[in-house]
Amino acid sequence: MPGSTKKDLYIAKSIGQLNEMAELPAKFKTTHAKLLVKTADKMLKEAQHSEMIEDEERAYVLFMKYFNVVTFLKKTADYKKQKAYYDDLLGTKNLLTSIDKAEVLSGSLKERYDQLEAEHVASKLSSLDTVEKKVEDKVEVDAKHSDKQPQIKTDDKEPKPEEPVKKTSPGVISCSTLFDLFEDRDAQVIIMDVRPMEEFQETRINHKNIINVPAEAIKPGTTVTYIEKALPMDSLSLWKQRGNIDHIILLDWNSSIDKVKIGTSLQTLKDALYKYDSTVIIKSEPLILDGGYEQWMLQYPTKCVNPVFDKLKKPVVSSTQDSLMDFDYPDFDETFMEPKPAKTSSIESSNSSSSLSSASSVMNGDISGNLPRIDRSTKPKIDRSTKSNVTTTQVNANKSFSSSLYPDVRAVSKPGNSLYSETNEAGSKSIDSSFRNTDSRAESVTAGGSRATSQDIKNSSTLAAQSTEISDELKALEQQKKQKMEEIRKLQENYEKIEAESRARMEQMASEEKKLSDLEELKRKQQTDVADLMRMKKNLHSNMAEEKQHVQQQQQQKEQEESNRREELEQLTRAEEEKRRRQEEVNRLRMDRKKKEEDRLQNERKMREEKELQDARERARQEEEQRKKDVTAAEERARQVKAEEDRKAAEKSQIEERLQMERELAAKMEKERLAALEEKRKQQAELDRLEAERREKLRLEKERAEKERLDREKRERDEEDRKRAEEAKRVADEKLRLMNEAKSKAKLIPSPNLQKGWEKQLDPSTNRYFYINHHDGTTQWEPPNLPGEGKGGTYVTRLKDEPSTLKSGLKRSNSSPNIAKMMEDESKLPQRKAPPSVDRGNKPVKRQMPVALPAKRRDLNPVYGNVGCALTGLRNLGNTCYMNSTIQCLNNTSPLVTYLLTDLYLYDINRGEKAGNLWEVTDDFAYLVKSLWSGQYRFITPRDFKSVVGRQQPMFAGYEQQDSQEFLTFLLDSLHEGLNKVKTRPKIAEQDNDKLPDHIGAELAWKNHKLHNESIIVELFQGQLKSTIMCLTCRKRSVTFQAFMFLSLPIPSSNRCTLQDCLRQFAAEEKMTGSSRWKCPQCKCYRDSVKNIVIWKLPHILLIALNRFVYEGQWRTKINAHVDFPVRGLDMTTFVKGPQPKPYKLYAVSNHFGTLDGGHYTACCRNPNTQKWYKFDDHEVYDTSESSVKTSAAYVLYYTSIDLLPPDFKPSFT
Repeated sequence: MPGSTKKDLYIAKSIGQLNEMAELPAKFKTTHAKLLVKTADKMLKEAQHSEMIEDEERAYVLFMKYFNVVTFLKKTADYKKQKAYYDDLLGTKNLLTSIDKAEVLSGSLKERYDQLEAEHVASKLSSLDTVEKKVEDKVEVDAKHSDKQPQIKTDDKEPKPEEPVKKTSPGVISCSTLFDLFEDRDAQVIIMDVRPMEEFQETRINHKNIINVPAEAIKPGTTVTYIEKALPMDSLSLWKQRGNIDHIILLDWNSSIDKVKIGTSLQTLKDALYKYDSTVIIKSEPLILDGGYEQWMLQYPTKCVNPVFDKLKKPVVSSTQDSLMDFDYPDFDETFMEPKPAKTSSIESSNSSSSLSSASSVMNGDISGNLPRIDRSTKPKIDRSTKSNVTTTQVNANKSFSSSLYPDVRAVSKPGNSLYSETNEAGSKSIDSSFRNTDSRAESVTAGGSRATSQDIKNSSTLAAQSTEISDELKALEQQKKQKMEEIRKLQENYEKIEAESRARMEQMASEEKKLSDLEELKRKQQTDVADLMRMKKNLHSNMAEEKQHVQQQQQQKEQEESNRREELEQLTRAEEEKRRRQEEVNRLRMDRKKKEEDRLQNERKMREEKELQDARERARQEEEQRKKDVTAAEERARQVKAEEDRKAAEKSQIEERLQMERELAAKMEKERLAALEEKRKQQAELDRLEAERREKLRLEKERAEKERLDREKRERDEEDRKRAEEAKRVADEKLRLMNEAKSKAKLIPSPNLQKGWEKQLDPSTNRYFYINHHDGTTQWEPPNLPGEGKGGTYVTRLKDEPSTLKSGLKRSNSSPNIAKMMEDESKLPQRKAPPSVDRGNKPVKRQMPVALPAKRRDLNPVYGNVGCALTGLRNLGNTCYMNSTIQCLNNTSPLVTYLLTDLYLYDINRGEKAGNLWEVTDDFAYLVKSLWSGQYRFITPRDFKSVVGRQQPMFAGYEQQDSQEFLTFLLDSLHEGLNKVKTRPKIAEQDNDKLPDHIGAELAWKNHKLHNESIIVELFQGQLKSTIMCLTCRKRSVTFQAFMFLSLPIPSSNRCTLQDCLRQFAAEEKMTGSSRWKCPQCKCYRDSVKNIVIWKLPHILLIALNRFVYEGQWRTKINAHVDFPVRGLDMTTFVKGPQPKPYKLYAVSNHFGTLDGGHYTACCRNPNTQKWYKFDDHEVYDTSESSVKTSAAYVLYYTSIDLLPPDFKPSFT
């Protein structure tokens, strides 16, 4: 009986239902290891809380779900890579503890469910018990009615009372009941005979399911294991099937419930099977055969193998003869003296109303009720001490069985039954012998009467009168004999009538038996386990009295415990509220601290900008003062010129007196000179003004250039810091790869101005030229020094096959290189003044073309229509909107599309066995992209692509709704593995970043990552994270760098928030306590720690997934909060600790509308050709505005920091 403090059962009705609830949902396919760890930790805490408040069902479900989540986590790739790390997060003992607690809860819940089911079944069986009791009462009434016998009273003595019917004790089965079980085809019985093996082989019950368990193998206190070892070989197969058998029957020679005691073989075997067998649970308690094999052999000798009656302990034949000799002699003394007429009234009263009782008496071998009562004082005495009446035993057995729920009617219904025929034969023989004995005794009485009459002749008047009286008496006796014979005939007729009535009653009882069988079938359907139900029913009946006595006490205890539990719940609630308040306070303080830090940084940035502005103003002021000084100097020069003019005018007046004749000429010349000077002065003023404006412009341009220089230097420093560590390695690897891998990435650029043995090629990844020295097999970025440089002059030569004049009127295409223009540009370079030596015989090796695969038949089932490039829709194949949305977003990523449309991917694709069949995903995706960019289909069917994806990942093989983020992860991983340039992955030692600066550790980690992963997916989509964990005891720090494909950001609010809020929540510190503590390498034990994950480097294409699907307890829900994200100018500098990125702009969004039960995916993308936004809803494509892109259904955001130009779709081969 469960404790009164445990919470009532309310979730399920069995352990199986709880296990179904604990299973992970079908859509639970995330591989984010950190999210799984957080989910498991939350489930464990909820399970422990439920266990503490005595909610066993919820605690068991959460413990099992915790186990399932941890098991799923251990199958992920992240866990396999960092097993020790995630084991530390999970805790080493939590999984074992949860399993132990789940097992304890499972046992307790199973007992409670069994008891609840037993109570439920008992309540339903009460109605069946009522029906059964009614049937039993009816059978008992019929039995009593049949036991009534008509009696012929010849004296005033009362009839002898009938013996009570023997009732079967619990745990015992009678021979007749066992015989009926043999006849029942649905009942499965196994018989275990504990007699010695010799006796068992000599004689036994004739049944297929009988085994011999020798008594010498059954010692007191033994177990089934020891018994099984001592069994004969032919008994092992049935012994091992005992758990599937309905009834197990135990017997010996004369087994009975009184003889089955502790220490006996039968009791030891019963306890070993029923109580102490932990390997096999039998369905019902083993039953003891009442009377043992002796009684069975007496009742059913034909059901025995070689029945041996000489070994019986009771004299069967003699006792049977004694029972046949049990009759009385009539006394005719009084009738001889005084003749009386025979009484026939009692005989005639045997009519149809008492025919049933008479027939019952005849069938049981007893006809005393139909004979007159005779004085038995003169009958011979017989020693009855050892008498054993087999007929009475048979009758009692029949009566005992008839009082059960199913009365045995075979003795009445089957005329060929042995018991029925033996009883009738015994009855007939008894009647015949009784009448024969009565005749002989009558003759004896006649002789005795003659002697008595001869003695009384002396006192009588005449002998003739006595002779007449005797002859009359003899006639009366003869007449009485005839009447008895007539009565026997009438009894025979009554018997036939009774037999007809018995058949009718049998049919009625058969119909009642059918009803009872239907009720029994209904009862079987309601029972889950018959054996457990019978046991629980017995236990319930036995414990009912005790439970009623303790109800009051338990009720009080329950109320007290409930009050205590309410107080504990209140305390827990207060503690949780206090903890929540403290957590909110800590979060508020943390947010205040972050806000203060941001304000401080913003103030510092403003102060720095103000300082720069003040410096610029100071420089402007100084230049303004310098300009004013220049103007003053110019004015001073003008005053000097004017003074000089005044002096010259005085001199002119003096000369005018002396040179009167030349005055007019001098005046004219002076006038011209003054006009020239005035013009010169105006020109000088205009020059000064222009000079001031020029200086002002130069100053502004200088400030602008200085600012641009500072920004450029800052970006260059950041870029140099980012590329410093990998430049040398990448350049060397790039050179070696370009030379050894058939120059897969290089584009040959003819350059006749190079020396012999040199070659110029273009690197498509950086759009820079590099030069190959075929003499020593090296490469370099700078052009080689030409012989004769520095001597001056230009040497121009015509190509060998180039005509002197252009005879064609065609214009050169802008998409193809202008070789003549390139050579002319090279000739203008200052370092290439000397003419090169050209060797036309040493031409570059022709690039090796990839081997094309055989043509594959693909069925797009297109609907033709003239649409723009990348404006073709995708037909929904049945819940494949998640795939269509992801494909449309990637289809508008122009660098990836250009790589596929120009067939450059064919130089990198891996078709070997190591890459598996992921190259098929790459080929089909490239074909799908080419079809989407053809512009000739309104929409197509991606059935072939889905089939290929389904073969590689069975999760996407069906037509169930899936997660677009999971499909995006699978598709990018497949493209990366199919296009990975690294064929053989070298072994990399574990990196220790504790003593390295962050930028060195990050560069080294990225270099190691590139040694295993090098593809266009890595170049475009992968960035780097920095993870730091610090011990709160010794302040030991551990730093690791890891690559990431996309950022999975939590949503901090359920209403409205910004993308910056999500990024701040992602970068927030996480305290690791309890089961998630970190094993500090310095403390050598588990310690509380603080973990922080920040962004170190961002990729060119930034994928951001919003965590809208989260777990709240054991249920998964969707967050429909509106996240405000920028379409242009996403500044990530605040959140990046490494090289500062450029601003990002949005170019695609994957949306999810609906709930977990049912939803739909769409995509909004900006076309690279038209730079307009379009909405892709499966096969429907239509334009939309930029403002309508920002909705609360946004799920995956696609950002880019580079310009997405239209792809130049000119494949190198088909």
